[in-house]
Amino acid sequence: MLLFNRCALLLSFTAVSGITAFAQFGAYATASGAFLGSTGTLSASQTSVEDSGFGAYGATFGAYDTFLSFGPVKLGADARYFFANSSNGSVVSNKVRGGLGGPRLVVKLPFLSLKPYVQAEFGGVLTNYGFQSNEVSKFAYQIQGGVDYTLVPHLDVRAEYGGGQVGGVFRSQSLQEAGLGAVLRF
Repeated sequence: MLLFNRCALLLSFTAVSGITAFAQFGAYATASGAFLGSTGTLSASQTSVEDSGFGAYGATFGAYDTFLSFGPVKLGADARYFFANSSNGSVVSNKVRGGLGGPRLVVKLPFLSLKPYVQAEFGGVLTNYGFQSNEVSKFAYQIQGGVDYTLVPHLDVRAEYGGGQVGGVFRSQSLQEAGLGAVLRF
């Protein structure tokens, strides 16, 4: 009976260890650049704050978790906060920041340390359009794609690009981001 209990305990520990080894949580930070495009939908006689576009540099911080695995394909979720600022000669400068979250799909390439991924994220963005003292909040979405390369166990380097829209159906602006950084996997 004692041998049975020890075997059952060992089997239980092995099963739980296998399940938790699959769970993949990661936190990341990237140096990033953002471009908020102009609407380009108004005539020359009309003006709006959404008509100004700009580029800026900043950072992105986020975390992801993997929930399901189908062989080399992993499904999870990602949440991120980003900000970008640049000087434009005015007192207020160019500013854009926001939070996005959504589903994430990763493919672990066999025998390689590369993990390409794609994610679709939704959330909100704040911007001052480069000349307002206050920031305006808008709905936003982005599709990001990138690749993580494992340097050492639990540490990856990441390169990514994302593009999407800020605003509504009739008055939207493009939002593009590119980043390079590091991922710490737990």
